[in-house]
Amino acid sequence: MKERQFIIQETLNESATTTVYKAHQSVLNRTVLLKILHKHLIDDDTLAERFRREARACALIRSEFVVQVYDLTEIDGAPAIVMEYVDGASLKDVLASDGPMPADKARRIIVETLNALRAAHACGVIHRDIKPGNILVTETGHIKVTDFGLAAMSVSQTVTMEGAVLGTPAYLPPEHIRGEAADERSDLFSLGTTFIELLTGRRIFEGATYSACINNILHFDVASVDALVADRMCADAIKKMMHPDREQRFPSADAALNALHGEPEKIQRPTQQRAPQPERRYVRMTVTALLLVLPLLIAALAWFMFRSENGTSANSGALQPLAAGRDSVREHTSDTPADASNPPPGNVREHVALPAVAATRTPASEANAAAKDSSGVIVTCSPWAKVFLDNQYVGETPLAGALTVRAGTHTLNFTNPHFLPIVKTIAAAPGAQQAVAVNFFETAGYLIVTVVPWAEVYVDDLYRDTTPMEKPIIMTAGKRKLRLHNPGFTDVVSEVSVPRNDTLRLSYSLIKPR
Repeated sequence: MKERQFIIQETLNESATTTVYKAHQSVLNRTVLLKILHKHLIDDDTLAERFRREARACALIRSEFVVQVYDLTEIDGAPAIVMEYVDGASLKDVLASDGPMPADKARRIIVETLNALRAAHACGVIHRDIKPGNILVTETGHIKVTDFGLAAMSVSQTVTMEGAVLGTPAYLPPEHIRGEAADERSDLFSLGTTFIELLTGRRIFEGATYSACINNILHFDVASVDALVADRMCADAIKKMMHPDREQRFPSADAALNALHGEPEKIQRPTQQRAPQPERRYVRMTVTALLLVLPLLIAALAWFMFRSENGTSANSGALQPLAAGRDSVREHTSDTPADASNPPPGNVREHVALPAVAATRTPASEANAAAKDSSGVIVTCSPWAKVFLDNQYVGETPLAGALTVRAGTHTLNFTNPHFLPIVKTIAAAPGAQQAVAVNFFETAGYLIVTVVPWAEVYVDDLYRDTTPMEKPIIMTAGKRKLRLHNPGFTDVVSEVSVPRNDTLRLSYSLIKPR
């Protein structure tokens, strides 16, 4: 049995989905960290795949600044990740005990974290939850990044719920809140937030409620960094890492390292096979052949241009004004309709191409008339939504461009499984353009449920989470149906009233008192 290889020494952490242990691996005589999925969740295919994906993502990365994954195994029937044990403390604990850091020390930690991200990004792995609690400080004072539980590999499809807001609220980049895909620059934003916390001891996006935290992120102004951070080099780097528009951020961890004058770690990037190079003699032969053929090509081109200038080119009709073009069409067509069984005489390419020039005149005028009678609608939505125009599905936000609609009244329907639908009626004026913005968070409420021993949480018969919950459930405020399910007990069903822009906290015990 594989579990006999490990002797549990200490429970380090327990979340809604996993328990983390310090253990001794007897076969290799070393201390390891075991991360085991809760047994009651092993039948959840989504969670199990996400758990295995974490192991695969971490195993790809080779860096002295990343906690290494040794193995993916099973302990007592549950999936388990065997990881490197780091004897030290998290940056969160260091800040709690020691307070803010000098600029030089904070910059060194950020440089080492950037090296870790550089290695992860080179393997196509985005961390998605960079924060002080996931950065460990070793006994020698160096760092190791851990907990790639929210990591997404760019080479495979994510298995998390579509549009879900993932990550710790105080460190979320704004694109996560809008439901947009994460990339390398998303990790840089979260690291910039961590940088400020190392220098000031403050979590700048902290709020009294989950919604307040999100609101602080969406309204963040990089100019405010100057008042928080005295060191100019650090402040300039932070502003570049945390720009609300990710197109204005550093494009990569390498670029951020250069700005902080850090020396990038030499990591082993995934090797790519290069195409074999031709031997030199074949290169010389190819060049010689080109030199011999080139004069012939120049002569042929000159002859062709001479014929064109004298009107002998078969395609000269296409270069003439429209009237001449029509004459050319008549010259190359017959009275018999052309089809596959009775092709027209002469050059078929000329016959097809030349009529198309004349034929575009009428559709173009119709298109211009249609354009004058149409309107453009630019649609935006936060966090995201599927968009229906007059009950016809047109796409998921962010849309590629403006919608083109006929002048008149239209209905836009926005749907997101976490919220009640939003319907907008628009009046489209001919030749005009308008913007329609929808924000589900404006009418959102938040729900935190504590259940003893545990339960699956359903809102309006839609599964939302399993207790203990790592974050509040976001939904449209108002009266909602709550159902708690644990196969060992009778379901608890009740109607709850979720406050707008606030958090409802509920506690239940499924165990009846004796």
